[in-house]
Amino acid sequence: MKQTVLLKVLLIGMMTLPQLSFGQSHTDIEGSPAEEYDFKFILDKDDEGEFYAVLTEVNDSVKDLVVPDSVKAHKWTGMYYQPLYFPLKKIKTNKYKTNTTLENLVLGNVLETIESCQGLNNLKQIVMPAVKRIKESAFWGIRLLSSVELPEIVEIGNNAFRNCYNLKEVALGPNLEEIGGSAFSGCKNLERVVLGPKLEKIGFGTFWGAEKLTSIELPQSLKIIDSHAFYQCNLQEVVLPEGLQEIGDFAFSYNKHLKAIHIPAQVRAMSHLGWWCTELASLTVDPKNANYESYENTIIEKATKTVIQGCNTSRIPEGVEHIGLFAFAGFPELKEIVFPESLRTIGNFALSGCTSIRHLYIPKNVEDIGNNHPMIGCKQLETIDVAEENKTFDSRNGCHAIVRTATNTLVLAGSESTIPEGIESIGESAFEGKDRTSVTIPASVKKIGIEAFLMCENLKDVYSLIENPMPITTDVFAPREYSEEYNTTIYAGKTLHVLPGTRNKYRQTAGWTKFVHVLEDMGNPNQIEAIPLEKSSIKVSYFDLQGRQLRQKPSKGLYIQNGEKVLIK
Repeated sequence: MKQTVLLKVLLIGMMTLPQLSFGQSHTDIEGSPAEEYDFKFILDKDDEGEFYAVLTEVNDSVKDLVVPDSVKAHKWTGMYYQPLYFPLKKIKTNKYKTNTTLENLVLGNVLETIESCQGLNNLKQIVMPAVKRIKESAFWGIRLLSSVELPEIVEIGNNAFRNCYNLKEVALGPNLEEIGGSAFSGCKNLERVVLGPKLEKIGFGTFWGAEKLTSIELPQSLKIIDSHAFYQCNLQEVVLPEGLQEIGDFAFSYNKHLKAIHIPAQVRAMSHLGWWCTELASLTVDPKNANYESYENTIIEKATKTVIQGCNTSRIPEGVEHIGLFAFAGFPELKEIVFPESLRTIGNFALSGCTSIRHLYIPKNVEDIGNNHPMIGCKQLETIDVAEENKTFDSRNGCHAIVRTATNTLVLAGSESTIPEGIESIGESAFEGKDRTSVTIPASVKKIGIEAFLMCENLKDVYSLIENPMPITTDVFAPREYSEEYNTTIYAGKTLHVLPGTRNKYRQTAGWTKFVHVLEDMGNPNQIEAIPLEKSSIKVSYFDLQGRQLRQKPSKGLYIQNGEKVLIK
């Protein structure tokens, strides 16, 4: 382990110093500067035992600082203090000792390492001709720093320039090998980046949030682009180098003007490239790639027969068995998607944010649909139908929803879906974000999952035929609004309609108490007089409880006729 000897150097002149010992008393001796400087420094030892200087603090009132290659300091020789020169190789400032005046910093030709520039809060320009290593978080949050040139840089640590909001240009020299995670994350004004020809890895979230970065040239040496590397940039095109081997999750997410991605032959590991690339229309794979292939703008992993990435113009070929996590997420221009008969599973969030899809058909072989809602944000989705031959799911009684047959759970619905009698559970987020004004919950329902009707912004009326309500979480019909009158959050603008004699039960049951307006106007179905259609001499129109006029005579159930609820037996 490196033996570190810190010899604190005071900036005030001290011609005679007492002998002070730290650690091993025969070697660790304090010293002092032999000349006056605009900064403070300490002495440290390298791996070979040679002393060098570390800049630790810049004096107040200094606006421009040129750091020399060496500093002169008194060092105890065992008999007296001798003035010697020590190379100044490192900067390690203390973020708790701030300097509000320094704007321009020019480093010497031997200063190789920046461990920290924290505390230099007004730093705008820095010249680093010999710096090879910038350590973790070295410049984090120095907001006024506008440009960086690093001709000799080899290594940039995690978070090195994170949240340097004013940073616009970065030029990295030919010796750079790796950029650490989130190194330029939050640099929202970064417009230009020059990468060196030896760079092999771009780390996790390196350019996350560089909103003005429209293009970047990736060197041929690059082998790894880690997860979220270009998340929320503004790339309009990207050319992946032929030697690239790995692409991490969400590497290009939220690049809303990115139109095309081509996967080179050497890529051996990748996942979903990005969601909310709203203009992405072209996805191709080099025919020589052994692991992936493309079919009509769809990227498929060969070994698992899984769609890894789709886009606005994708078509899925027969033979695909799985739709991967986030595969089609965030493509509002995707109006139609046809699942092949070979499909077996649909992954979590697979179609989330596909706001133009209106209908889905689930083929007979689908046996698993992601528990974390695969279609969150499909606001225009109206109906879903399941193949009659499917052994896992069904759309019983024309409900236009997905029901897990074995558990009688409604797992996913559209804006025109109904909840059929016999359903025992409404799944998490089942109706989330759907455009509907009312919903009827049948008496058979025993459980309602969290956020089942979340963000149904036009939902005004909830009709419940449940005689003994079960507790629900307070986010089932969210959002809620704070009411000063009731001194709590409520479901504002929503009315709960219940059976006669059950209002007090609902008012005393967790979750339902968020409804301020509770009406006992549902009528007990056992007490409603049946109206045989064949005996009616008056031609009337019938509506379901969502207010939609029926095209044909209803058979059984509760309907609206002439503005009143009637039960048809």
